Amino acid sequence: MDTNEDNESSSPNQMTFILNGQNTNEIPRDVTHLIVHSSVDWTGWPSLTYRFGAGFERLVAVTLQNGIKKIGKCAFTDCESLLEVSIPITVKVI
Repeated sequence: MDTNEDNESSSPNQMTFILNGQNTNEIPRDVTHLIVHSSVDWTGWPSLTYRFGAGFERLVAVTLQNGIKKIGKCAFTDCESLLEVSIPITVKVI
């Protein structure tokens, strides 16, 4: 699991998690910032909550890295605190 809790610009309540192609079975429930690596295959994932279950109440920001080409139109359903999603130019289908 890749986390970045010691980032100088992070607040004490911020938890960043990097989702990569090797850890797609786990996302901490208290994550606030999610970075999705281009090695993650989103095909077949209609939403984060579908893939990982409910419980992302603290998630406020998602960054999709260059190379991701498709995300589901309901990818962030039930992520009620989500304020920001960074979508790279490589995404062609939503």
